[in-house]
Amino acid sequence: MLRNPALIKIIRHNEHPATLEIFPIYRQEGDHFIATDAFRLYEGYTGEDAHSATGRLDRYVHYLWQSAKTQPGYLGEIRFTGSTLYEWSYQGNQLNEEEVLQVLDMLQSRQQTFIYARRPQTALVFCYDALHIRSWIKLTANRDAFLIFINGRYNATITRGNDGWQFTDGDIKDIGLRQAIIRRIKSYTSMS
Repeated sequence: MLRNPALIKIIRHNEHPATLEIFPIYRQEGDHFIATDAFRLYEGYTGEDAHSATGRLDRYVHYLWQSAKTQPGYLGEIRFTGSTLYEWSYQGNQLNEEEVLQVLDMLQSRQQTFIYARRPQTALVFCYDALHIRSWIKLTANRDAFLIFINGRYNATITRGNDGWQFTDGDIKDIGLRQAIIRRIKSYTSMS
């Protein structure tokens, strides 16, 4: 998930491109700031100001201590409300549904940054693209089986038998996805 402020471009309802700034929301616990799964959205800055890291950092620190609704350019907040990236809410009225979905697509695609880490559990969450459709896959270990969730919903189970890994419940018709799941499970079981 995105942990630093970012500039993104979306297409607004008037068909014009617009730059937005996304700021992760942190909560303070003692002397530490902990990232939450919530993000504030602001109108972005253009020109030289957009590329000034110092200027953007100053704005971010300033935003931390103000009420969000009183800040200039405030567009609302996106909060991920469940255990997956597909359970979310938008609090605000400055962006329409299509604009919010563009922001969500960027935030959800940022999950890929965790896939290539060297921790075994990261092999169990990945993005799968087929025919211009992106799906988020999460594999959950359950004894000698893995539960397969696609876009946050249970879809199938795969178990280890005498002949290797086999799909025993549910149905995944896409052969490429089936192969990707088996590769990731083999990678995970060899690392853990």
